[in-house]
Amino acid sequence: PGYLNACESDDLHVAVAKLVWPDLGWTGDPVKDREISEQPFYLHFSYRDQSKRGGHGTNYYGKPFTVARHLKVRQKLIEVFQEKYFAAFPGISKYHHWCARQLMLPGHYIGIPILGTGRHFFGRPNDDSTLREAIAHMPQHIVAVLLNLALWRIWKHVPEVQLLAQIHDAVIIQYDEAIEDSILPKVLAQMPTPLEAHGRKFTIPSDVMTGWNW
Repeated sequence: PGYLNACESDDLHVAVAKLVWPDLGWTGDPVKDREISEQPFYLHFSYRDQSKRGGHGTNYYGKPFTVARHLKVRQKLIEVFQEKYFAAFPGISKYHHWCARQLMLPGHYIGIPILGTGRHFFGRPNDDSTLREAIAHMPQHIVAVLLNLALWRIWKHVPEVQLLAQIHDAVIIQYDEAIEDSILPKVLAQMPTPLEAHGRKFTIPSDVMTGWNW
């Protein structure tokens, strides 16, 4: 719940920074707090950078050594960050442990109740690479399924556009420039798929970008 609250705030990465570093003089004003989060943290990284990159790696079971190597920061910084991160979002760590337990059960099956689907994992259940794959599967699979549903709705309800590609977290389309102002709201209206988990209803927001080429 705490992480979903952060996702639905004005800025996820600022929200994470406020929880991990509570003593930076946060004001409650989204604009001022964004400025505070952009202060230098380490070398060329701001607090917001660290929240975004470190949080993403931590969500997917990145260990301090690996995350530090990718971010090119000292390992101790990531160790401290992850300690505070898991304290702020204990559900993330619980999810990691849940995936590990599921892999040890017969069938090595990770179910996705929110979609009614799941997957069997055939790698060694006690191998970290199998666990990382299992942890990543649920969020990545959900995003891909929701995008495919949106893709189908665009195809069915907005015939004025041509579908070009699905690239995991985006749909690429083309259309007559003359109808852009009317067509984009129609496309955006097809994107949301309401979800419900643990009694909480929410949708993953969408946005649109335009240009002359991919």
